[in-house]
Formats: sequence, C-alpha cells, structure tokens
Amino acid sequence: MVFVTELWGKTMAQPLPKAELAHFKSVPKLLETKQYKKIIKLCDGILKKVPDHGETLAVKAFAIRSHDNDKKDEVYALMDKAIKKDGRSYICWHAYGLLKKHDREWQEALKAFRNAVKADENNYSLLNEIAHLLAQVRDLPALLEVRRKLLQLKPSHKANWIGFAVAHHLVKDYAGALDVLNKFEAAQDEDAKDSLEHGEMLLFRNVVLEEMGDFQGALKQLLVIESKVADTLTVNERKALLLLKMDKRPEAVSEYRKLLRFNPENANYHRGYRAAVLPANVPDTLSESEMQTLHTAYKEIQKDNPRATAPTRIPLDFLQGDAFKIAAHEYISDKIAGAKPALFAELKNLYADPAKAKCLEELILSYESSLKKDATFPKIEGSSVKGEQKEGPTSLLFTLFYLAQHFDWKGESLRALAYADEATAHTPTLLNVYRAKAHIYKHGGDPASAAAFTERARSLDLADRYLNTKSTKYLLRADFRVQADSVVTLFTKDGPTGNNLFEMQASWYELELGDSLYRSKQYGEALVQYTNVEKHFADFVEDQYDFHSYCMRKLTLRTYLQLLQWENTIYAQPFFVRAATGIVKCYLAIAEDEEELAAKSAEERAKIRAARRKAAKAAAAAQTKTAKEQEKDEKKENLAEAARKLAAVPDPLAEANKYVDKLREHVDTQISTHLLAFNVFFKRKKHVLALQSLKKALAIDPANPTLHVNIVKFFHGATKDPSVEGPIKMIVDRERSNLLGAKDLTTFNNEFYTAHADSLAHRVAAAQALSIMEDHSEVSTKDALSMIAGMPQDAKPPTFQEAVEAHRVVRDVLKDEGAAATLLARYAPLLPLSAGLGAVSVAISKYPLPPDGSLEEEGFEADGEESEQQPQSQQQSQQQSQQEQQHTSSTTTTTTVTTQAGDPVATTLSPVGSDVQPEDVEDAPADKNVSPPASPSTSK
Repeated sequence: MVFVTELWGKTMAQPLPKAELAHFKSVPKLLETKQYKKIIKLCDGILKKVPDHGETLAVKAFAIRSHDNDKKDEVYALMDKAIKKDGRSYICWHAYGLLKKHDREWQEALKAFRNAVKADENNYSLLNEIAHLLAQVRDLPALLEVRRKLLQLKPSHKANWIGFAVAHHLVKDYAGALDVLNKFEAAQDEDAKDSLEHGEMLLFRNVVLEEMGDFQGALKQLLVIESKVADTLTVNERKALLLLKMDKRPEAVSEYRKLLRFNPENANYHRGYRAAVLPANVPDTLSESEMQTLHTAYKEIQKDNPRATAPTRIPLDFLQGDAFKIAAHEYISDKIAGAKPALFAELKNLYADPAKAKCLEELILSYESSLKKDATFPKIEGSSVKGEQKEGPTSLLFTLFYLAQHFDWKGESLRALAYADEATAHTPTLLNVYRAKAHIYKHGGDPASAAAFTERARSLDLADRYLNTKSTKYLLRADFRVQADSVVTLFTKDGPTGNNLFEMQASWYELELGDSLYRSKQYGEALVQYTNVEKHFADFVEDQYDFHSYCMRKLTLRTYLQLLQWENTIYAQPFFVRAATGIVKCYLAIAEDEEELAAKSAEERAKIRAARRKAAKAAAAAQTKTAKEQEKDEKKENLAEAARKLAAVPDPLAEANKYVDKLREHVDTQISTHLLAFNVFFKRKKHVLALQSLKKALAIDPANPTLHVNIVKFFHGATKDPSVEGPIKMIVDRERSNLLGAKDLTTFNNEFYTAHADSLAHRVAAAQALSIMEDHSEVSTKDALSMIAGMPQDAKPPTFQEAVEAHRVVRDVLKDEGAAATLLARYAPLLPLSAGLGAVSVAISKYPLPPDGSLEEEGFEADGEESEQQPQSQQQSQQQSQQEQQHTSSTTTTTTVTTQAGDPVATTLSPVGSDVQPEDVEDAPADKNVSPPASPSTSK
C-alpha cells in the first residue's frame, strides 16, 4: 500500500491554484510507476508557487527517500515542516508513517497511521495497516478492536474472520475465538471445506479447545475432523497429547508407540511415552518398581525399533546400580565396536550423576584393559555381550578416544592428553582425536594450541564445512585473525569476507571476531561486529511484519502463533545477549579510557592523542596493503570509518545504558545482566538503579564473588559521594540496613571471607573488597594478599579462570608483581596446560599455518591424500609417536610465532581478564603462525 487515492488532495489545509492542483493530482499515477525523479521535479515546481504547502512537502520527502535512501536527514526535515504546516492532512501523516515503518520505528509509524485514519475512520486500507502494526508492537487489546472493525467493513473476506479469531486467541479469549471460528466454518461452502487451508483452520480450532481446558471436546472434535485434515502426523500427535492430558494412560501409551514406530528418535515422543507409562506426578527420582516398569516399556520400544539409538540410550537416564551398568555396557560396547565418534557427547549428561560418572569410568577402563589383552570386551554378568568375539583395532582406538574426552571432562588434562597421544599413535589420520586434543588445550587454558590442533583436524578433511567453522572459531579465540579470515573464506563467495558473512547473517563469526578485537582493545572495530549482530536481530523482527497478513490469508495459524511466541523472546536469544553484552563492555572500556585521559595534563593528553592518530594511520595503511594483496577489500576503509564513529560517541555510558535496559527487560533472570547493569549505573551515578541491580543479583545468587565486590564498592563509594543526598541518601541508608543489617562493611566482608574460605574466587573477592574499603592503602594491600595466599594446600584446586582472575587482581589491582609471581608458581603446576599461567604452548614444526595467513592448499592436500590413500601401519604409527615424544622432551616453554617478516620469535601468551572467556588470551598478536604443540610427556 502507498496512498489512498480516494483521499488524495481532499484534506489539505492550504488550497493550491488550479494548475498546481492538477499537477498534484497526477502524482498517484507516478507513484504507481515509481517515477520518483519526476515526482520530485513536479513538487519543486509546485513549491515555487506555494513554498509552504504541507502535502507537497510530504510527497517530495517520500519521493526523495524512495529514490535515495541516504538522504534521511533531509527527508525528515521536510516531513517535520510538512506536519507543522498541515497537521491534519491525511497525506502528511500517511507519508510520515510509511517513512517510520521503513526505518523500523513501529510505534512512531503506528501513531502516524492513527492520525492519518482520522480523515476517514472507515478506510479499510489504513485500518488493515494499523492492524499489522498493532500485531507488530503487540498492542493486543487494540488489535482486537481493529480486527472487529475490519470484519464489520468487509465480512466477506476470509482473512478478516481468521484475523479476528486470532486476535481473540492472543488476548486469551478462547471462547470468543472458538465462536468466531464456528461461525466462519458454518458460512463456508462445501468445496472450500476440502482444501488444505480449511484443514489448518480445523487444527487451529482444536488447539483453541485444548487451551480452553476442554480436552474431552478437543479429542472428540479431533476424531471428527481426522478425515478432513491432510496433516495426519499432527492429528496423531495431538491425539496422543490429549489422551495423556485426560489421564487415559493406556490409550496414550498405544498412540505414542505408534508415533515412535514412525520416528523412534523424536525426543517429544519419548517424553510423552514416559509420562504415559508412569503414574501421574512421579518425581524425577524413580522408585525401584517405577524404574522397572519404565525399563520394561522401553524394551518393547527396542523390539519395535531394533536399529534406533534413542530407545537404547534413554534408559541410561533413569536406570541405577547394576541395571545401569549392564545397559551402559551393552550400549557403549555396541557404539565403540561401530566406531561412533559422537559417543561421549551422547553420554555427557549422565556425568551430572557422580555414581554414573564413576561407573562409566570403571567400565571404559575395563574395555581398555581387555582390548589390549585379548582384543575382546570384558564379560559382565547379566549382559548380552559375551565378550567372546574378537574386536577390530578400531574398538581400542575409540576406547582411547573416549577416555581422552572422559578425563578432559574430569579436568585431568595430562591424563587426557596421554590417551589422546596414544590414540594418535594408533591411527594418526583420525581427525576426531585432533579435535579432542583441541578441546583439552582449550579447557586447559591454551587457546593457541587448541587452534593449531583444530586446524590440523580441518586439514584432514578440507570439504567439511563444520570443521572449517570450528577452526575459524578457535583461531579467533586465540586472536589469529588473519589466519581465521583465510580459513573462513574457503567456504564463502568471491568478494569481501566480512560483507559475505554479514549478508549470510553469520552471527557466530561476528561475535567471535568482536570478542577477539575487544581483547586486543580495538573497541571501535569490535563494536562494528557486535552491532552487525544487532542488525541481524532487527531484521528478524522486521521479517515477521509480512506474516501478519500472509498467515491470515493462508491460514498457517499454528505456525504463526509459534512465530509470535519466538519473536516475543528474541532479545533473550544467546547470540543477542552476547552481542549486547559486548557492546556494553566496549562502551565501558571507552569510558574508562576517557576518564584516564581526562586525569592527565593537557600536554600528556595531546601526546597520547597524537600517538593514537599516528597508530591509527599506520594500522589503516597496513590494512589497505593487506587488503590489496589478499582480497582487494574495497570496503575496509568504510568499516574503519564505522568503527571510528561508534567509538567516538559523545557519551559512551549513555549508549551502554540503552543496551543494559534491553537486557534488563528481556534477560532479567541472569545474574550477569544485573552485574553488567550495576557497572553502568554506578559509573553514571544512578544510585537507585545501581541498588536495584544489586538487589536483583542478590535474589539470584547471593554468594557470587563479583556481586560481593560490587556491594562493598557501592556502599563505600556512597559514603564519599556528595551527590548522594536527600531522598537518594534515605534510600541508600534504608537498603544498606536491608542488605547488611547492623553490620559494617568490614564485618560483612570478614563473614563472607570466613564462609567461603575454601574457594579461591571468594578469597579474591574478599581481598578486593578489603582493598576498596581501605582506599588501596599499603596496609590493606598486605592483608588482602594474605587472604589470597592463605588458601589451604589441601583445598580443591581452582579452575583456570579462577586462577587467572586471582593473578590479575594481585598484579593489576593490588599491584604486587612479586606476589603475582608467587601465585603463578603455586597454581601453574595444577593447571599445566594454561598459557595464561605461564605454562607452555609447545610448537613442533609439523602442520604449521603459513606466516602470511594464506593457506597453501598443496601441503594440506598432501595430508588429506595420505589419510585416504596411504594409511600407515601400526609399526609406522609407533615410530611416529616415538619421534614426537623425543621432540616433546627437547622443547622449551614457549610458543613459536612467525612475524609478518617471516622471522620466528618466542612469545609468552598473556593471561585473560575476568571478563573474558577462560579459553581466550588477551592482547595476543593478530597475525601469528602457530604449530600444533606436542603434548607434555606424561604417564598414566
């Protein structure tokens, strides 16, 4: 819809001369043929005679925007003038609404259309557009009334009946929706009742009956319409669901068994089957009899589907004791004998139960022993696996592969690497083992080695897009951005990589690249990547607009409702949360840089700015050269300009606040949201909002270490902040009493320290809090260091992230290099793979990445050909393993890095900060050449 021709020129406040009026009335035909240049010229002619004619200004603005999308400021200046001159004109408001809709400002567009419809309150086209906008902004009560009016205006239109019924459903007036649908069906002729669309309408009516709670009526109606609906699978699914809700369990079991014969791997069918087999309101922990009943039921499913995986895997979730061990033995031995690389991923959720995790470990270790001894699986009493058949060499290989993943999950990195090395020695061409090694190094805190092993796995199967994606991710997490770009371009179209991936909405790439740039303190460039992800989500929101009309016409109503439900939670999707969090962190970092700069003298600030300009010019020149040599990326300068604009906003904290508000609205249940919000509000001196964030975070996790530091920081800062006065001071004092009681901050901190004395993360938080309370005095620093150093020797070893955060706090907050070195000496042996704790990324000369970031296909193809055409014998594998072990024993504790000039240098990777993923490394160079490391020499 463009404009309503019936209203054209009839609502103008200022009349036009006869000749100009004739020209103005010719505009609608020109709009239909999109002759925007001609319209602009015609409008200019009218405006020469009548400079302030509102409707002509509005039409000119609309034509300019349709012709040239870049003249947004000029267009809105004309529109503002048009509305001021003729605020009651239909054309002015309609044109304004169309512009706002184009710019995705749905609420503003809705206001404009509501003003436009005042010229003709029964105008069907405008009301229809308003209905779509109301659905877009979820103003459901207003949508119901507009849909009612549309139906009254054109009751012969099918879409109006369906839209009115859907509007009733959205406001949860199910009886009203059912009444509309019944009347619509009664008015349908017999031919229409045989169509696919009519079947969809009948299924929607069945959903309405179910949501009303009338399960009996829904089942009765479903049996009546069964022959009229083409989607028989949905009919059967709904039949089983309704029987279950009516507590007719035997009938429900029968229906779910039919569904499982059709698709035995469907998780929803299995959930329904389990609920139907067991009595109502059964707890998650089953009794012995309930467990036996369910196990017997699943044996029937296994008979129906002997080749399916899920019927044999699911019983492992509820079986216990010897029954679990027997079932696990039968399941795992079959998968290992069949060389299934995804076995550990299938069983990983069982590790939440310590007893099952221990049982699995004992079971797989017995496989290793038995297969090495006589190439058979062990005999377990009660199992159908007799252990008499000789297994092939792949059974031992995949047992070793599983054990590597198992001990990696347990955090025993060296033992995991030993099994991975043994598997590599057995079969050097199994790429899954290199992926397992990459996981081990990632979890151990060495992203450079993880990236190198993932790239080695990718080189063994160059046609695998999944491996290409994984390699790109790992390279970016190690900050090898040039190599990552070379890898990801192998599966993109010709042209600029970033542009292709943006068009493909590859959010994973933009997030990983943004994180890498953030770690390198290139905040503007990181913001470009994060905001690209935000643009994708804006596209998702906009894309739903067309479905508000399409689904009413095509009657795809159940899918439409699912779309609306998903769109309602779109800003809680993990990718958007990561992007918004990254944007907030970037603006916080920019604000901190500006604060540090403002604290310096004018002369120092001038020197720093000059140095930054010089560095930016040098970086731009280097990027231009690289672009010409590698890709000839014509848009790189545009990206650099976009980065500069994003980083140079007048108020970074105000920009951060916008995204924090969105996170608080949609991700209110995550503590990370409120910790991030606190940082923004505290810096903006929004004390009440900061308190609000602290209280919400306390309700989620009162023992969170970062939260404890924030509480102390807030109340200590509030006592010294002169802006905390009057009503704000009263609120702060009241909430201090609510949160701390009668305790002062010192007592509060000491109690926190005592309650969590066996946790390094909590000790570090208490030490930080003490330093803050004492304004980082020398005495408080010594006491804080003693808090961290006093960790009992027999306490549970910290995670990699906890140890790195402790090191960062001692080095950067408490500013004691000697204590930081002592901390490294204590915890580095517990985390032997952690590059961030001074451990090693041991480079070997095999499988290197090219120094310039470009991939030499010949070298990789040779590897691939060797894996396919020249499998090594076991003797050759053992020789290769011995050579690698000899090389490992002679390596030093460094990472080999190749500079752009081609000179190999040794470097130590920097530890990550508390706000970075544990597998990431901060400030690593962007153009490094890393080889897969040999594993540290270990013994099981």
